[in-house]
Amino acid sequence: MSFKKDFEPGDQYDDNNIVCPHCGYQRLADFEDNGEDVFDDECEECGKEFVHHATIWITYVSRKPKD
Repeated sequence: MSFKKDFEPGDQYDDNNIVCPHCGYQRLADFEDNGEDVFDDECEECGKEFVHHATIWITYVSRKPKD
């Protein structure tokens, strides 16, 4: 299942970094960035404002027990 279908044209996504939608600059996400709330942000490279949020889901893994 892919969450990309929920994105709008121009949205940026990355598993580890927050990506500026204006210039493409990437910075590592901080612990404070890991919520599903929308956060106002400013790019450290170009200085333009944007918003970001984390998409969080859980994946369950199951397997047969070893004999």
